Amino acid sequence: MPVYTKTARKKFASIFFTYFAVCILLVLSVFNLKLYFRTNQEVSSQVLGEKSDREEKDKLFWQEFVSANPTYQEGWVMLTRVNLELGNIEEARIAFEKAREINPNSEEIAKLNESF
Repeated sequence: MPVYTKTARKKFASIFFTYFAVCILLVLSVFNLKLYFRTNQEVSSQVLGEKSDREEKDKLFWQEFVSANPTYQEGWVMLTRVNLELGNIEEARIAFEKAREINPNSEEIAKLNESF
């Protein structure tokens, strides 16, 4: 049986504990990444749901607003934008046409016209 010197034993212990620490860090990193990605998926789905709810509320607000103020062009422009974000292309086009009737030379109308 070989006899190891004190420095050899210290070197072996140092290498062993370094290896052990690296293994522990790798295991914790993998666990942490799994938790991170799972949490981000849940959060992103919640955020997307909240965005959709907010856009629906915005749509209702602008619908009520333009029904009370039918000659306010910016209201029709905002209703057009909200409908575009929601994917309601036909409703967006109707709101866009109302806004264009009020002021066909508006810069906002020119910008929105590119969206269609």
